[in-house]
Amino acid sequence: LVGNGPSIRERECGAAIDSFDTVIRFNSFVTKGLEEHTGYKVDMWCHMMQWYHAAVIEVSHKAAGLPTCHAWNHVVLAPLFFVPHYLMPILPPRHAFTWSIGTYWRAHRQLGLRLHEASRRSRARTAALRAWPTARRAAQVPTTGWLMLVRMLELCDRVHLTGFDGYGLGRELHYYCEKRVQLQVNAVGALLHDWAKEQRGIQRLIDEGRVVLL
Repeated sequence: LVGNGPSIRERECGAAIDSFDTVIRFNSFVTKGLEEHTGYKVDMWCHMMQWYHAAVIEVSHKAAGLPTCHAWNHVVLAPLFFVPHYLMPILPPRHAFTWSIGTYWRAHRQLGLRLHEASRRSRARTAALRAWPTARRAAQVPTTGWLMLVRMLELCDRVHLTGFDGYGLGRELHYYCEKRVQLQVNAVGALLHDWAKEQRGIQRLIDEGRVVLL
């Protein structure tokens, strides 16, 4: 799994990445001009079903035959009125590959993330709106990277990771130059995700021998 953290640019792991049987990349990944760091190979593109990801991704990776995992984690616990317009999801194809609801909740529990307080109190939209300040503080969802890691560990004994860093470390979030809308998305991610818990979760999997850092 090749994340988009800034450490990608600090090491020349491109050839090592391309040597794996299966390489999965995420969201608005970039390889053009950075091949010595990122590699070029991509066997699956995992993204959050949002228009801006599809708009900025490299043309060479938009081939119809490229397997795609459609992620829906960012809207599960946050009501749609909480999600900015540029994060509204695109409906996936009928037979799209994704993770199950069971996998989602397993990933959520492993991190010990908080549920959406407004959703737990009431299913009614009006009640959720009245609880807006509390809902905004309480909403937490796993990142696409963590969910894909949990999904792959259901299929494999061991997964190699690179580029799963940056967040919560006072560094830039991604290794590529970002456009304004991507910076807006990063700001929303700071509200929805718990970077520290995910780093601790990855470390636990490393200690168990199920994850290897490239």
